Amino acid sequence: MPCYYDHGQHFKRIETYMTKTEPDRRRSERLPKVLDAWICSPTSIDPLREREEVRAVNLSRHGVAFISHHPIATGSYHNMHISMGAQEMVSEVHIMNCRKTDDNDYEIGAEFC
Repeated sequence: MPCYYDHGQHFKRIETYMTKTEPDRRRSERLPKVLDAWICSPTSIDPLREREEVRAVNLSRHGVAFISHHPIATGSYHNMHISMGAQEMVSEVHIMNCRKTDDNDYEIGAEFC
């Protein structure tokens, strides 16, 4: 199921780039959601000033996929803040994969720690 998010004055379709030939190793069902999210280094001195806004595109009990404007190293750890309306979640995440999209952004898969 495709997701859409507000990209300026028009809606942009978000596709996931996992091909059907790759086995799905997820431990729980992922739900396509477009959520506001921020990511920052766990060693940042001022997380509110140093965080980067990203766009979460799907969420599961064990992880999240999100779009970033730059690559993030596979195997690294970051703090992630996800906003779901009035609810918010903050968790450390472990970056599992990073793929360049056709829009020159990066789709990143992360596991909650």
